Amino acid sequence: IKTTSFFKQLHQKVANELKEKSDETAKKKMRRLARHNAGAKYVL
Repeated sequence: IKTTSFFKQLHQKVANELKEKSDETAKKKMRRLARHNAGAKYVL
């Protein structure tokens, strides 16, 4: 029983870290897109 709860906690931790990483990459992508759009408007 202890091992399963341990694995559940570990899985939750990994899932949370993955979520945070994906959030970070999403923010970076959005920032890059915003910068790209601003640059395109500037050029136009």
